[in-house]
Amino acid sequence: EVTLNGEAYFEVVHDPEHPFIVHTHHMDVRDIGTSFDVKYYPSDRQFEATLIEGSIEIINPEDPERKILLKPSEKITIPILPDIPPVKKLDTSDESETTLYTIAKIKPTRSGLVSETAWVQNQLAFDNEPFKELAVKMERWYNVKIYFADSAIAHTRFSGIIKNETVDQALGAMKFSVPFSYEMHDDSIWIK
Repeated sequence: EVTLNGEAYFEVVHDPEHPFIVHTHHMDVRDIGTSFDVKYYPSDRQFEATLIEGSIEIINPEDPERKILLKPSEKITIPILPDIPPVKKLDTSDESETTLYTIAKIKPTRSGLVSETAWVQNQLAFDNEPFKELAVKMERWYNVKIYFADSAIAHTRFSGIIKNETVDQALGAMKFSVPFSYEMHDDSIWIK
C-alpha cells in the first residue's frame, strides 16, 4: 500500500494474496495486474487514474462496496468539490443520483505517446490543450510559476511534445504557432 499526493506510474504484477493499493486523499486504486498512472494534486481539485493495460478498481473509501472497474486505455476523472463527497454515484443503474465522474478513452498522440504517461519517458505531451491547463503542467515540469496578463491567450489551445527543451525554448517554439510574448524573472513567467 502506498499513499500518493502528486503523480506516479505503476507497473504491477498481480498477487491475489498481496493486493497493491494506491491511496489518495479521496480515492483508492486497487491493482488487478497492470500498468497505470494515478494523479492527485490537491490544488487541481480532481483525481485521475489512467489505465494502460490490465485492470484496476477505483474505490471510494467512504463507500468501499461500490467500485469502478477500468478497462485498458481508459481514464477516469473525478472532480473533488468542496463540501460534496468525491463520488456520489458509482452504480449507473440508479438514475436518482448524479454522476460526478467521467470515464474517457485515452488516445495516443501522433507519435504514439499517451499524454497522461509521456512524463515517464521524460516527455511532456499535450494535445489541443488550453494554455492555462498546459501552464500548470509546465509549472510542475520546469519548477516555475506562470502568470497570464491576457485571458485570451490563456484559452488558446496547443498541441505538441516537449522533450529536452528548456522552458525558454518551449515557449519560443509555441510562439511560432500563436503570437504572444513573455517575460521571465527568476522562477516567474508572465505571458502577454
